[in-house]
Amino acid sequence: MRGLAAGFVLLAAIAACASTTSGSGAAGATADPYTKECTQDTVADCQGKLCLTLEGNTEGKTGVCSASCTTDAQCTGGICLHIANGTIDQSLCFRSCQADGDCANGFACIQADTSGRKICLVHAVVAGTKCTESSECTEAKAVCTTTDSGKFCTGALDAPDVFQRECKSANDCPGLACLTLKPNKQQKAGLCTLACTGDGDCPNGICASSPFGKYCVSKCQQATDCDNGFVCLPPAGDLPAFCGVESN
Repeated sequence: MRGLAAGFVLLAAIAACASTTSGSGAAGATADPYTKECTQDTVADCQGKLCLTLEGNTEGKTGVCSASCTTDAQCTGGICLHIANGTIDQSLCFRSCQADGDCANGFACIQADTSGRKICLVHAVVAGTKCTESSECTEAKAVCTTTDSGKFCTGALDAPDVFQRECKSANDCPGLACLTLKPNKQQKAGLCTLACTGDGDCPNGICASSPFGKYCVSKCQQATDCDNGFVCLPPAGDLPAFCGVESN
């Protein structure tokens, strides 16, 4: 029995563990007991096992049936993984898999630990997950950045519009900063961005100086390169064209 890798996406997806209706072992499992969706109100559907609640995820799943375990042998057709994320500290059964097609009911086949084992579960929405270093951030080119509230994963930084999202506070930009904008023609309150020291810190973007320091912005060549109501501003000095707002 192995533990989950630090920072692995499952830790961000698990909210809490429900109690069982009877027993906690994996004996008497159905043909596919660990890819059955459940809620706290339908825990009886897990046939005496438990319903593991899942937080926000791309598959839109509320929970998955599981069972307490100490070894893989107790998990019929599955593997036993230890979860310790500050909310729960328990070893649980999950369906093992090699590809999404091995997972029933819309669950996805995701990497379980650093050994390469895979289980049927969900892809968590992980932007804003607490971290200590960038290697813990699982989304594409995500980094662990320091904010006023601590260190958090930025979420995927390879999205074309990652620095073209409007915000009113940092809560609108999980893992990023909300740069307040002066009154402008586009009537934008703020821009989700990331503090930087050079262009290398800004995938698909550039590092630009502002009165508040250096921040990532999206580069552009024409108006259609900018999304969400931002416009392509012409080059100015050493700064190439980028997506932003026009002053009133």
